[in-house]
Amino acid sequence: MQRLANAGAWEWTAADDALSCSEPALRLLGLPPGPCTADEALARIPSDDRRRVEDAVQRALDTGCAYALDHRIKLPDGAVRVLRHQGAPRFSPNGAAIGLAGALQDVTPLRAAEAASHRSQQMLAGMLKISPEAIVVADSQARIILFSAGAEAMFGYSAEEALGRSVEDLMPARFRARHQQAVYRFASGTRPSLRMHERAE
Repeated sequence: MQRLANAGAWEWTAADDALSCSEPALRLLGLPPGPCTADEALARIPSDDRRRVEDAVQRALDTGCAYALDHRIKLPDGAVRVLRHQGAPRFSPNGAAIGLAGALQDVTPLRAAEAASHRSQQMLAGMLKISPEAIVVADSQARIILFSAGAEAMFGYSAEEALGRSVEDLMPARFRARHQQAVYRFASGTRPSLRMHERAE
């Protein structure tokens, strides 16, 4: 299951600095099978990320609270991946923190997709600010999420005023019921989109 999820479990004991990792966790860390230490694992983390990990671990031991963060890992072949790192303190019967246990997951594809989506959104937002065309994008609840400069000129709302409003606020009252019916029919159908000339009854 861990391999399928590209994730692995680990457990660290403070007294002897022993780090016990599942085989998937060792693979994600770029470490060979067998025993290892926390220092060996930390050595795989670039220095600027390593400090964040060390700080999170120390806070967990000091406060007894779990932590979660993303950090990079540099593998022996030079590849750099992004891991989601979660940990929680382990306690002795008298309540003292004696170590940590947690999990690692490779989130490189997810973070790359998020970064690409952010770049696309930034590009689209820049285009909308200068577009003379009236472009209005609404979500599944008919709330406006994108509003171009051309739409500002046509409808008389600034983008700040329009965002979050119902798209039906832009329509004359006599057309709103018809629009609701058209949206319902489209949502109930199987077509992914309609051309503009197909939207009129």
